[in-house]
Amino acid sequence: MQLNDRLGNLLSLLPRVSLIKEFADSPIHELSRCELYSDSNIKIFVKRDDKLGYLYGNKIRYLEYILGSYYHGDYDCIIHGGTDTSNYMLQLAKVCAAHDIPLHLNIIRNNKSDTLNLRLIDFFDAKVYISGDTQAYNGNKNSKDLIFDKLRIAGFKPLLIEYPFGNNVAYLGYASCYLEMLNQLGVRKLGELYSDIFICSRWHSYVGLEVFSRLNQDPVRIHCIQPSYWKGSGLDQQWPSISDFIEEKIHEFFELLGSDYIHRDTLIYEDFVGEKYGTADEELMQLISLVCRYEDFMIDPIYTGKAFQGMINLISRGSVEGPVLFMHTGGETNLLSQLYSRANYNV
Repeated sequence: MQLNDRLGNLLSLLPRVSLIKEFADSPIHELSRCELYSDSNIKIFVKRDDKLGYLYGNKIRYLEYILGSYYHGDYDCIIHGGTDTSNYMLQLAKVCAAHDIPLHLNIIRNNKSDTLNLRLIDFFDAKVYISGDTQAYNGNKNSKDLIFDKLRIAGFKPLLIEYPFGNNVAYLGYASCYLEMLNQLGVRKLGELYSDIFICSRWHSYVGLEVFSRLNQDPVRIHCIQPSYWKGSGLDQQWPSISDFIEEKIHEFFELLGSDYIHRDTLIYEDFVGEKYGTADEELMQLISLVCRYEDFMIDPIYTGKAFQGMINLISRGSVEGPVLFMHTGGETNLLSQLYSRANYNV
């Protein structure tokens, strides 16, 4: 069975609300000033998921299935959770506001003052419940369960976005992106055009790309640049190795697809996190400034900036042959939020 048919058969079983049809495929183009970022002559291309809509990014690919499930079931509100710099939570708040869906978000606070994302989430009228930053992932689950119980007792019918549903729609969203790129580029494998792909992902978007690349026997190497350290995440108590955890998620997606598992070494990096999640040093901010000056897009200091920095670092080391593809997943508000908090920083 062809990849398009395999995915199509699975997606046909899932309710979906189209959110990006008016934007069609997000474009792919070459960076205008590749020579500014490294001494290499390797060409850099970018997939512009930041152009899927204002304040949107790659997460809108997941949200189509969340809204589909909401309207398909007997629900009257949605519960989810993330951090105060989460692009996902901001995009969900915007979508729910546009569809008049009450949204309840458990937010892990990683910053002393409100981030721009958090203020915009409030602007979109989501009900926000603030938690501390300890054991973020486990704490988020426990807090969401408490919100769910309270709403049910009060007579509401909430859709709780939780494992495994939250993972599955994310994998499917970026598996669809992989096929979208094959179709728009007119190739059978991305490795025909690129040696390497770079994305900033905890694991969801990466797993979607990686599994379909393996199924397609695509030689392209996909690099997963981490936005935060694994140690202290909460999940590290059960899975000491992030590589082992992500490989288990890859196994899960193969099972969801009804496919035999295919092994390939994962390329996962914590080298570019910096001090901690949500922070950026001056070197990264200078790189972001350079990109903003010479390209027609912005990258942010929490996600895309760290992926871009990791890509340039590996190019400079001679670790990739090129050309390479950079996945721009959105998140410009995180740059504006950082600049706001760095009132004395001159871009």
